[in-house]
This record gives sequence, C-alpha cells and structure tokens, in this order.
Amino acid sequence: GTPAAATAGNFPNGTSNGGAGDSNGNGLGFDAAEAVFDYNAVNTFRGANTLAITIELPSTVLAGVRAGTQLTPEQNAVGFWGRTELNGVQLDRMGRPAINTALIPPVPRGSNIPNPAPDLRTAFNTGHPRDDRANFTEGVSSVLAAVYPIGGNGQAPTVASLLLPDILVYDPTSNAGFFGDTLGTLGSANFFLAGGRKLSDDVVSVEVSILTDPDTPFNLDGGEDTLPLVATQNVADDNGLIITDGSIVGPGTEFAGMQRVVLFPYIGAPNTNPTPAP
Repeated sequence: GTPAAATAGNFPNGTSNGGAGDSNGNGLGFDAAEAVFDYNAVNTFRGANTLAITIELPSTVLAGVRAGTQLTPEQNAVGFWGRTELNGVQLDRMGRPAINTALIPPVPRGSNIPNPAPDLRTAFNTGHPRDDRANFTEGVSSVLAAVYPIGGNGQAPTVASLLLPDILVYDPTSNAGFFGDTLGTLGSANFFLAGGRKLSDDVVSVEVSILTDPDTPFNLDGGEDTLPLVATQNVADDNGLIITDGSIVGPGTEFAGMQRVVLFPYIGAPNTNPTPAP
C-alpha cells in the first residue's frame, strides 16, 4: 500500500533524522514496510511539468577526439552552464542547482529576518562563471561560515572555492554522477567536482548533506567521522519507476528500494492539469 504521506510523521515537514529512525533496518525511511514514516516533507514541485531536450552523443565528441578513442581522465573535462535571456540581456544562470538560493548573500533572507549582508543575487544572476571565484568567494565564504556546518573550523574559503565557479563539470571517462568524482588536486585552482549529473541523481539531497556535514570538505580526506546533520530534503523521485536507468529509487515514495529497469528514452506521462506558473 501507499504510505500516508500527507499525515504528520515522526519528524516535522522539512526535516530529516538522517535515517536514524529506520524502523525496519533497511536503510529507507519512507516505504510501505516502515512502522514509523521518517520523511514527510511537502514536494513543492509536485504537479508541475518538466520540459527538456535530450541530446545523445558519444563522450568522445565532448572530449574532442575521434570516436572509439580510449579516453583518459585528463582529456577535456567539460563545464556546462546555462543562462536565461530577455531581448539579449542575461537575467539568470545556473550550473549546479541551488547555488544562488543557498549560498549567495544574504542568507538567511526574508522580510522578517534582518540581514546586513549586501544582496549579491542580481550580480550573480547576471554574471559569468569565469568571474565567480573573484567576485563571490568572499560572500559565499561568509554564508558558509555563518550558516552551514561545513563552513566551520576555517573551512569556508576552501569549500567556496570548490563550489565556484557555478558550472556542472563532466569528465567524459566517468559515470559517477553528481559530486561522485573529482579532477585535479584538492585546494588548488584546477580542482573540480567532475562526475556530471545523472537523471536519477537526487542533487538537492546531495548538496544538503554536504552543507550540513562538519567533516573536511566533502569527506575527501577519506574519513566519515561525522555524518551530515541533514541527509535529505525528504523528496524522492516523483517519477517512481518512469526514469529507467537501473538506479535504486530513494526514500520518499512507495517505490523506495526498487530498481529501475534500463530503458530509453526517459519520458514520463504529462500532467493533465499542471499548476499555472509565470
């Protein structure tokens, strides 16, 4: 049966126990077998359609070498970012999700939250990734140190340099997925998170778990001394088994723990009455 997701669970909406309340020990906090549902946040994107264009091409094309060439990790990692323009004027941009939302001052923000930090959001939205480290490292470092556990112990500038520039880096030799692989040397300008992004990657949960982990940035020291304070944003893949790439469905749905079969294309049924949005 389907869990009673609309009812209050063991934790308030928007919070997570990091799996500590896993009642049947299967590593999933929200499935039909759980006696206590651990994840119950509201998915604000539910009912919205997602529009995309999918282009399939060999990784060798991205690396700039002949088809069939055996690639090496150093061959032309690619950085992706996109921008929204109106009449030729850039209004917004994105590489990784939620960088502006979670890290560009002022954070926290709101009409009831006094915050003396300068508002850099418009400057970030209209900027270019090549300038990110020069223009926003100080502001992002201040947010990391003040708001997130990962910014403690003097780590904030190092973490800021890892998250900037705001581009999604893909190493054509890797299929590790979001934050799953690296290029370069930690602490140097040539270091990048280079695993790309799979359709099934729960990217927001990954980012939340990293920002709330007090360990050395991204646990790249090989240790896992302290677990993230928040392990998930409590929303799993709404597509259930429709995204079919062989991955395991995460917590937050009745499909939790099931494996998606390998099939292409990744297309789900359209919502019949999506909520109108500007």
